[in-house]
Amino acid sequence: MTGSTKSIILNYMSDLTQNFDFTQVNHFTASSIAKEMHISRSLASQYLNELVKEKQVMKINSRPVYFLHRQKMEELFHLVFQDDDFYDLEEVKQYINEHSVGDGDYSQIIGYDKSLAEPIKQLREAFEYPPSGLPVVLYGDKGTGKRTLSQIIYENAARRGKISEKAKVFKIEFTPTNSDQVSVKIFGDNTKKGIIDHYDDIVLILAGAQYMSESFQEKLCHLIEMDKDRSAKKLKYIHKNIRYIILSDIHPHHFMIDRLVKNIPVIISLPLLKEKSKEEVEELIIHLMVNEGKKMNKVIKVSSSVLRALVNGDYPQNLIGLQSAIQIMCASALKENRGVQEVVIHTYHLPEYLLRTLPIVTDEDIIYIDTTSYKKSEQIDFILDYFSTILKTFLKNKILKNL
Repeated sequence: MTGSTKSIILNYMSDLTQNFDFTQVNHFTASSIAKEMHISRSLASQYLNELVKEKQVMKINSRPVYFLHRQKMEELFHLVFQDDDFYDLEEVKQYINEHSVGDGDYSQIIGYDKSLAEPIKQLREAFEYPPSGLPVVLYGDKGTGKRTLSQIIYENAARRGKISEKAKVFKIEFTPTNSDQVSVKIFGDNTKKGIIDHYDDIVLILAGAQYMSESFQEKLCHLIEMDKDRSAKKLKYIHKNIRYIILSDIHPHHFMIDRLVKNIPVIISLPLLKEKSKEEVEELIIHLMVNEGKKMNKVIKVSSSVLRALVNGDYPQNLIGLQSAIQIMCASALKENRGVQEVVIHTYHLPEYLLRTLPIVTDEDIIYIDTTSYKKSEQIDFILDYFSTILKTFLKNKILKNL
């Protein structure tokens, strides 16, 4: 029984540590683990300490003591932990910062190594800039992925200890009519305190920023300016660390007051879906189809002609429009494939506006692609990188000749 219980605890620790970040550490105590395992705290502590001796679990000797699955931590941070015991979480952070390879895991974002590589780099650097980040505006049409990118940037920073474990994240959505309510929520009023009065470490993700009123923008300016000049802060804000990610559907110059624009050093744009490469759009389509298959508990197969039409399509609201088209097609195909494990999407499942874009081809060999076994072509990436290098060399030589 002892061996099996210890194995169950180790497996639980593995699953728990897979999503570790420094802002969510309460689950890694002996008390929390004992509660989940329905055993006494002393028994959980005994097994955990045995696992530490076996070098399968790491121990952080703080108050309370934390336990982390060693292998999962090494996989998360791309390093090897030489020690099993750490004095506190700060020592773990320091070790990770000194030994970790890379800037985090963004592979769950389609295009992280293509069209979104530069926006991710800029946003990460601004968000992690010491001591409390640089205010940043991330803008782009609806459906370009602003919220998703902001969330993953935050998760990576939290996982790597770049923000305080006490940090509270607030995602606030502006509408054409709610600026006053948002202002009270963040800054408070004569009757109640706001978010900035209750917490010292804050991440503010403000979406729909094009609807911010001028009075709200003035208050936001004042807060950012106090953060820039800490000596001029009021006493109650002296220990505040506030990070700002402002999301907008349009360029800030179209709605933002000059004073606020001057206080935001980083402005980043996200590309439209039609501005991405064909290979990246194809990868997005397959990803969305796999997700729909998981919802239906089915394997989705799609014809090559359908995939080509989807790749070349033009969609309202970018990814939102693409996802809507795929959901409609999957729903239609599901009706015809009830009782079988596979759902096959044919040309006639395409929405009419996409069907009209298909060229008439009489001798095409239709291939049906299993979305679950799809692999993006590394050869295509190699070819694109190769020609990009040639083009850069050519332009550089041309510039040198003209000097």
